[in-house]
Order: sequence, then structure tokens, then C-alpha cells
Amino acid sequence: MATEILGPRAGESRSRGSANPGRRWWALAILCALAACDPPLNADSGLDAAVGDADGGGGDAALDSGRDAAGRDLPGRDASCGLAAVGTPAKFDLATWNLQEFPLAGDATVDLVARILFDLQLDLIAVQEITDMRDFQVMLSLMPGYSGRVSSDSYAFQRPGLIYRTDMIAIDNVQLLFDDNNEDFPRAPLQVDVVATDPQGSASYAFTIIVVHLKAGATEADETARRNALVALKTHLDQQQVANPDRDYLLIGDFNDKLTDSAAYNVFQPFLDDSADYRFLDLQLARNGEWSWIGTSTGTMIDHILIADQGDTDFAGDQTRVLHLEQQVAGYQTTVSDHRPVVTSVEPVAWR
Repeated sequence: MATEILGPRAGESRSRGSANPGRRWWALAILCALAACDPPLNADSGLDAAVGDADGGGGDAALDSGRDAAGRDLPGRDASCGLAAVGTPAKFDLATWNLQEFPLAGDATVDLVARILFDLQLDLIAVQEITDMRDFQVMLSLMPGYSGRVSSDSYAFQRPGLIYRTDMIAIDNVQLLFDDNNEDFPRAPLQVDVVATDPQGSASYAFTIIVVHLKAGATEADETARRNALVALKTHLDQQQVANPDRDYLLIGDFNDKLTDSAAYNVFQPFLDDSADYRFLDLQLARNGEWSWIGTSTGTMIDHILIADQGDTDFAGDQTRVLHLEQQVAGYQTTVSDHRPVVTSVEPVAWR
């Protein structure tokens, strides 16, 4: 079997409920000080705003930012973690980031993740392990100009989602995939149609993104679930490309397994064998010994970005890297996550 080393997450029990009831929001500034950042971005920012119906139809829960509870525009960024921006105006900057049982440390996590994302200036972020919808809403309210979507999977405690810049990104046709297959998909993948507009507003790049968080664990049954899930996802993507030959497709998220296992044990082998139609942007990073999961001193690369063949032209010359935030942000592993973000920057053909 594959040398996957992660144990099952608590969220795979598929129980429901709030991870952090009875929060004292007036303590936000004090808690954030423990995270070694400046004062809060905005400690009074729409805490009573509706989060949205996480169990409603349509496959997602809408979460918006940029206004407080009274509908007033929030101020721009007024604090920083001192991180250099990764996103640039000339590129489309995309990331996957597992936010480990968000919010891992309550209010301090909410504030710190908002600061990190504002510093990084990414355009679209696929996130995993959102456990508290209200806290996610609060985080977005600290990030004017950003909005988000979270899976409405009523069977999942940890949910995948998206965070995106509202001046560049428009989304549509949000849906859950394989939500009737809980064995192989303990968290239903989130599929979203996306249009990314260049900074000049003169050109658009349309594609479909699928955010996944596959089964964790090192048992044979865990590996079988991941293998079955990837076979199902490849069949889905093969069919979608036949039906929509001019559309780009991205599969992104926490796959809980490595690309570099030998062929006999590699759960990704169906994609790797079809290199004419699919490419993992982070494959060379994995071969070079890069890590995205840092839960132990011998971490591994389990967060990936896959593009289908049609997208290879748009992603030609991609700059894909792993951000070692734990080396730059004090308290990262106790406050934010045991995963590093995996980021890619590209210049889509339509933008050139």
C-alpha cells in the first residue's frame, strides 16, 4: 500500500455542529496578539451577519465580505503579518490551502488567516477543513474585496470551499459531486464554474474547478477509498472534457496521498498514465522532496493541483511553489494549520 502517514481527521466521523460555540468576540485583539501580528484588521465587522444556509440547495453556501452588520463598507487593510505579496497584477494566482479544522485556535486563527491572505494577495484560494461557517464568515468580513463559498454537504463536518477576489472572479453553477458516495468521498468534492477577468477588465479566462479533500489515513481501506475516488474523478473529468472540449478543468485540494509512490501502489496512476491529458503542476516539487503537510518532522507532499489537457496552454510556464509560512509566521502550526499553501501563478492565453 502507499506510504501515506496521516491518521484520520476528526472530521471524518462526519458529525455536525459548531466547533467553537459561545465565542467572545471582544477578546479578538487579545488573542491575536498571541499570534504575533499587529492589531486586528477590524474587530467590529458584521459579527451578526447571516452566514447563509449551509444545508440549502444548489450545492454551496454563499458568504460575502466587505460590509459590516449595518451594510457599511469596511475599511481596507489596516494591518499586516509582514509577508511579501505572492499575487501579481499580471498573473492569475491560484492556491490550495488546508486550514486544519478551521478555526484551529478560535478567534486568533480567524484574524491571522485573514491577515495572511491579505498579505499574499492571491486571486482564488481552494480551502479545506472549514468546520465553523460563522467563523468563516467573520474571517471574510475582515477581508474587504473577497468573498467565499463553502460546501453545503450536510454529511460533512469538515467542508471544502473557495475564497476569491470579487473584482476579478465570478462564479456560477456550484454543485457537489459524489455526495451519495460517503465511503470513497467522506467530504463531497465542490465543483464550481469560474470566470477570471484580467486587471484591465478587458479579457476573461473561463474554467471549472473541483475542490477535493480525500480520505485520510494509512490503512488499506483508506488507500482503497482514495484510489476509488480518483478513478471516479478521472471518469468524471474524461466525460466533462468530451462534453465541453473547449473548457479547462482543474482538480485541486488535499488528496491525502503522494504522487511519488511506485506505480503498483500509486493511487494517482490513472492520471499519471494519461499524461497526454492531465498534468500535476506540483509533480516536480514532489520529486524534489518538497512538503505541503508538516504535521511531523518528516512531512510529505499531499496537496496537489491537476490540470486537464485543455488547460495546459493556459498553464504553460506556470510558476508553482509551496509557501513555507511556518518559517515566517509565529505560531503558524498551533494557530493556522499543519499544511502549507501550494500556489501557482499563470498568465492565461486570453490575458496575453
